[in-house]
Amino acid sequence: MLRVRPYRSSDAAAIQTWIRDEREHALWCANLIDYPPSVDALDRKRMALDAEGYGTMFTALNAADIPVGFFAVMRLETRINNAHLGFIIVDPAMRGKGIGRRMVQLAAGYCFHLLGADSITLKVYDQNEAARKCYKAAGFVDVAHNDKSLMFGKEKWGTWDMIITRKRSKRFLSL
Repeated sequence: MLRVRPYRSSDAAAIQTWIRDEREHALWCANLIDYPPSVDALDRKRMALDAEGYGTMFTALNAADIPVGFFAVMRLETRINNAHLGFIIVDPAMRGKGIGRRMVQLAAGYCFHLLGADSITLKVYDQNEAARKCYKAAGFVDVAHNDKSLMFGKEKWGTWDMIITRKRSKRFLSL
C-alpha cells in the first residue's frame, strides 16, 4: 500500500538520506533547493509554493507510514488548466519496485480529480533514464526535448518535457 499526504518538516530527515551527492541533487531539483536539502531549505520551498497559491509538496508513505517518496505539485496554470509535477524522488532502497510509478499516478490523480487539471507536465533530465521510464509507465508521454537545459560541471544536460492528459490518464490511473 502507498499513500500520499502533505509534506511535513519531519519528513526532511528521510529525504536528506536519499540525496547521496551533488550530482544526484542536481538531477532531483535542478539546484532549486539548497544542497544538502535541509529542513529549512525544504520548508522555504514549501512556503514559497504555498505563497504562490499554486502548489505544495507531498510525501509518499508505505504501509508502515515510513516516507518512501516525495514530490511537489507546482504552477497550476489556470489559463490552460495544467499542473506541473517536480522534485520527484523515491528512496533509493525502494527503487525498481513500482513505488515511483504508483506515486506519480497518485500525484496525477490529485491533479486531475482534486485540482481539476486537464493536463499535467513534468521535466526529466536525459541522464535520468530510469525516472523517464517510470513516468512513461505512469502514463506520461514525451512532448519535446531541449538539448541545453543545465550545466553540471562539464556535463551539459538536456531535458525531456513530458505530459499526461485527463483523457489519456483514464487508461493508466486506477485510483
